[in-house]
Amino acid sequence: DATGVVYVYGLTATKVDKNDKSFASLGLNVGDEITIWGTRSEYNSEAQVGGPAYMDELSIEYADVANIQEFIAKADSTGYTRITGTVNVTAQNGKQIYVQDATGALVIYGATATYETGDALTGIIGKFKDYKGTPEMEYPIFPETVEAGTVTPKSVLLKDVNAALVSHYIKVVGEVAEDVTFVTDSASNMTLRDAAGNTVIARNKFKFAAEFFEGDLIEVVAVVDLYQGEVQLGVIS
Repeated sequence: DATGVVYVYGLTATKVDKNDKSFASLGLNVGDEITIWGTRSEYNSEAQVGGPAYMDELSIEYADVANIQEFIAKADSTGYTRITGTVNVTAQNGKQIYVQDATGALVIYGATATYETGDALTGIIGKFKDYKGTPEMEYPIFPETVEAGTVTPKSVLLKDVNAALVSHYIKVVGEVAEDVTFVTDSASNMTLRDAAGNTVIARNKFKFAAEFFEGDLIEVVAVVDLYQGEVQLGVIS
């Protein structure tokens, strides 16, 4: 600032007890004005901010939208946007979190904590990104308060699995088209079909172990993804 320079060690997205390496998710650029909280510490006799320090989200300028549908429609990748309503977590795959509300579904990339299916998040802030056709929120700032909740997958006919359902949490029944084995350390694929011959790829995105045989009729709970412009199921169970 106008009075001097100080090194900040371990700047994190939220207040944590130990540095969670979430600095990259903040999306800071040279010249951004921010407010941080931390403790005074020293390293090699030089003063620094430690703690770890965390950023005050209220110092970030953001626009408000009511829900996921409005966030996607706004499609503003240049600034932060807050979804003032509540979204529910449907699935988490590492740093990816799938959320939905009554208006739509969204992938949030940059998770700094672990969430359970149904968890309700109110007031999440982030930037919009179109990732190969999939609307995402990146550089998220998660609310400190997480409310427990429930969310159920929507039953969808296999023939109706399409791009309009991207990121949605669904349940679909299909017949296994070939023998396939899922393993815990590989995201392999299988093909599901219905009586009319419609097919969809089901991917072991969440890397669990299972064995299927041609002709098996199975019920799949999944999130809908896009891969090279084609829809596929990210199988949860």
